[in-house]
Amino acid sequence: MQKVLQEPPADSEMPLTLKESLFFIEMQQSVDCHFVLFPFTATALAQLIELNLEFFHLRFVLDLFVTGASHRLFAAVSQGKITGMMYLKEKKRLFYTGLEIHYVATVNGLPLDEQTLDYPRIRGTGTFLMAGAWLLWKTRFARASEVVLDAEIGAERFYETIGFDSRPPHGYLLKHPKDKLLLYIIGMAMNCETVPERLEAAVIRCLRRQIACLKKSGPADDPKRKIAILAVSTCNQGKKNRTWQKLPGTWSPGTDAASLKPTCYCKFWHKMMQIDPDMSW
Repeated sequence: MQKVLQEPPADSEMPLTLKESLFFIEMQQSVDCHFVLFPFTATALAQLIELNLEFFHLRFVLDLFVTGASHRLFAAVSQGKITGMMYLKEKKRLFYTGLEIHYVATVNGLPLDEQTLDYPRIRGTGTFLMAGAWLLWKTRFARASEVVLDAEIGAERFYETIGFDSRPPHGYLLKHPKDKLLLYIIGMAMNCETVPERLEAAVIRCLRRQIACLKKSGPADDPKRKIAILAVSTCNQGKKNRTWQKLPGTWSPGTDAASLKPTCYCKFWHKMMQIDPDMSW
């Protein structure tokens, strides 16, 4: 434990975003938000003490480290500051394994005071953490058959909005990501250096559901249709993987299907066309 709390001087100024960064996406005001494995460093632990987030008290976090469960503790980090925390558990029964979002908390729910004033309050951090959990499910928790969580009083509407279905008496199941959660998942996947086949297949399934939505007739201002348009056009916005760079042009709600295909050329799109070269619109 003493080794954890004593960092070499050269490392003390290293931004948290450079340590164990797993996924990232550009959030509001062009601020990158990173999903990281929680780094047990003096800097990170000091931030936890300042924030005093619900569930994520110092004793709980250190207990995870001592008991060997720290590999399931994750943080959202922006501008070198922790903006949210998440703890995952594997729920196991005889022939069942599920990935449970056991605890989640963000700085957005904290009162403004001298201790928390310097921490970015980025709208959507909770959804960002949920997207990170979904991506982890597809990359690191292959044995889990689903993502679940227990209900929090007053948060049911939030869960249902992003794709969780109620599972009585008190649980929620993430069956099909939707709304901003879907956009974050696709954007964060696009920013990965490499994409495992299981994740690639899952993202493609999400995109195909959105394409099916666009094929149906409906009003232009239908919220589901708007999300579908944003989801597919997000394929243009991968930052780091050069093989997914967009071709010239952009896609707006008025773009026809014929011009959509070359505009949204990316690895996901290319794989969909390989699976179904005659995919109609």
